[in-house]
Amino acid sequence: MLLRNAIVDPDLAALVGARARALASAPNVVALLASLAVKDGSWRLIPWEQVDSATWSDAGRQLRLTLAGGEILDVSVSKPSRLPEVIQERVLASIVFATTVSWPGHAATIAKRRGPAAPDDAGEWRIAAAPGTDPNDPHLLAELARIQAEYE
Repeated sequence: MLLRNAIVDPDLAALVGARARALASAPNVVALLASLAVKDGSWRLIPWEQVDSATWSDAGRQLRLTLAGGEILDVSVSKPSRLPEVIQERVLASIVFATTVSWPGHAATIAKRRGPAAPDDAGEWRIAAAPGTDPNDPHLLAELARIQAEYE
């Protein structure tokens, strides 16, 4: 799949450009500077800031990605090499700011995310509400507005 970190899969190279370089790879998953490429029939690019979480199971050789909006992707990876570590590093690099807010019976994480390859991008604020917490709760939205005013 790789030759000195060059993308040699012709379909992926056509999608990301011939000059793109892989940070880590397996036959069906390639970590790039700005996104994660996952092949399930065809290649799909997932920007790092859209990956809410990634977990790795050594026993099952399974990568589980939870994406913004709640989509879950389970990907079998036979030879993970450095993929789990690189994925974790890239996801963490996309978090500009994060804090947990709580009030009786409720909690949520408020985060600002942006692509690690685009440091000048304004980024996007997101709320990850705990079970039982409405992401549109007026208290939570007021906290978001307060944090945004302080941060920006």
